[in-house]
Amino acid sequence: MAAAHSGPVSAAPASPRSLYPRHNTLLAALLLSLALLVSACADRTAGAPAETVMTGVESSDKAPSTLPDFSVAGLKPDEVRLFLQALQTEVGRDDRARVATLVSYPIKVRLMGQPVSLDTPAAFMDHYSDIMNGRVKRAVTQAKFDELFVNYQGIRLGRGELWCAGVYEKGQQTYRIRIIAINN
Repeated sequence: MAAAHSGPVSAAPASPRSLYPRHNTLLAALLLSLALLVSACADRTAGAPAETVMTGVESSDKAPSTLPDFSVAGLKPDEVRLFLQALQTEVGRDDRARVATLVSYPIKVRLMGQPVSLDTPAAFMDHYSDIMNGRVKRAVTQAKFDELFVNYQGIRLGRGELWCAGVYEKGQQTYRIRIIAINN
C-alpha cells in the first residue's frame, strides 16, 4: 500500500521569491536607495567644473560659497588671513629671520633625511635652505586663504608640508598663530 500524502505533490521546487519574501523587500529597498543616491550625486555635480567634482574645491574663477571653519582650530578668520599674508610675504622674500619668528619652538624637521629638533630661531636660520626647500616654499606661496584645510590640530598648507596653529607662548595670556610643523 502506498503512503498517503496530505497535500499536493509538485514536481517543481518553490521559487526563491516565495521562500524569502523579506529578503526581496530589503534588496529592493537597498537598490532604490542606491539609485536615489547616484541620482542626487549626478544632479549635484552636473555642470560643475571638473576640479570641483574631483576635489570639492571651486575653480579660481568663482568665489567659494563659504570660508573654511577656522573655529574648529580655535582661530579667527582675520587672524589667519593676516598670518598667511605675513608668512607668504616673508617666505617669498626668503627672509630667514622673519620666518624664524613665525615658528613655535622646539620644532621637528628633517635634515639630511634624519629627524632633528630645533630649539631656537638661530638654529632654524642656520638650516633655513634645507628646511624651507622648494616644495615647502611652493606650499606656502601658493596657499589660498579660501581653500585652506582646517581641523582641530590647525591649518594645513599644501599637502601637509607646513602646519600652523594658535600657540600660547610662555607667559602670554593670548595665543599667536605659529608654524607648528614643517614636513620637508
